[in-house]
Amino acid sequence: MIKMDYTEITQNNEVIKLLKKRKEIEDRIYKLDENALINYELKLLNSPANNETFPNTFEVNKVISKLSKSC
Repeated sequence: MIKMDYTEITQNNEVIKLLKKRKEIEDRIYKLDENALINYELKLLNSPANNETFPNTFEVNKVISKLSKSC
């Protein structure tokens, strides 16, 4: 696991605490299912709201398809 120096991002201690907590949660999710976060992000990319904002292009569909198959 890589140790991150959050002070390079911000000097705000509350933000640093939240970033560390987020990392802990992501690590626990990853231990349960390595692909859970990737699958969630793919689901968001395929949502109708995103498709309206960012119309699907051939390249986007190709990447999403490849990533979906590899999971």
